[in-house]
Amino acid sequence: MTLLKRIVTSIVLFVPTLVIVYIGICIIGGAVCGTIASAGVHDPHAGYVAGQEAGENFVHQNFTLILWATIGLSVLTSLAVSFSNIFPWCREPKGP
Repeated sequence: MTLLKRIVTSIVLFVPTLVIVYIGICIIGGAVCGTIASAGVHDPHAGYVAGQEAGENFVHQNFTLILWATIGLSVLTSLAVSFSNIFPWCREPKGP
């Protein structure tokens, strides 16, 4: 029964973890690419535009890689959390 509870918990945790990891990868990757693109531009507005375009291009060009990385990290994270006895319903029952 404990295994079933852990598997159900893992499935339920997968969806929010998927969203959080996807958004995090897009934010961090877009910020890094935008910073690199705008580093050499001396005009602040032109640097902002260059950084914004680079951030958008990062997500569009690397979508499949981001998707597979997100799915893999979400599966591993949800399984690790559900099998680590953090939640009370996922713990082994105490013996008599």
